[in-house]
Amino acid sequence: MSVCIIKDVLDQTELDQINQVLDRAKFDDGKLTASGLAKAVKTNKQLNRGSNKDLLAALSSKILDHNQVSLFTFADRIKEMTISSYSKGMGYGDHLDKSIQAGMRTDYSCTLFLTPPESYEGGELVIETELGGLSQFKLEAGSALLYSSGLIHRVNEVISGERRVAISWLGSKIKDSGHRDIFRNLNVTLSLLRKQPESAENHKIILKLMKAINNLERLWSGS
Repeated sequence: MSVCIIKDVLDQTELDQINQVLDRAKFDDGKLTASGLAKAVKTNKQLNRGSNKDLLAALSSKILDHNQVSLFTFADRIKEMTISSYSKGMGYGDHLDKSIQAGMRTDYSCTLFLTPPESYEGGELVIETELGGLSQFKLEAGSALLYSSGLIHRVNEVISGERRVAISWLGSKIKDSGHRDIFRNLNVTLSLLRKQPESAENHKIILKLMKAINNLERLWSGS
């Protein structure tokens, strides 16, 4: 399963500031942004965008500009984030994310956790793997989970407390998922080579590998 956990996207000061804003903010019924089968299984609240555009834009940029996000997704586009709140009895049943949102192909879904896991019971994000197995995630506040948007997933019912997350979708400049896997492997190899002792031979190998990566990016990039 194509999943990446990125820790400490937000520090504690940032989390405190965001949650202070959310404590005072207006939230709308999450069903207003659901459609099709999702509308019947979605029970949550979503931050009203009207007076919170700056916060959502800042979080979107934080994700898109993050180095680890770039290395995993090769994203060059992000849909403006939405902040969701789940309190007791709320959840989101099995569903799929839309393949096209706001004219953008969604290659990766992102969940940025805003509340610590010990502050709420239940609320796990459960993702069905390509082979039909299940993986569940309940990350530390400030950590983000990236996963392929084509996977069926759900949010388990919250038993107590409040689960707050920021969610979004990213479009990759590398359209084919297999090509993205090749780029990841090449970048890992490049990183290992750069850690080797400097030498003329090693420098030449690094340049050759960078040339291959750049040429493949020219060949495979595009929406």
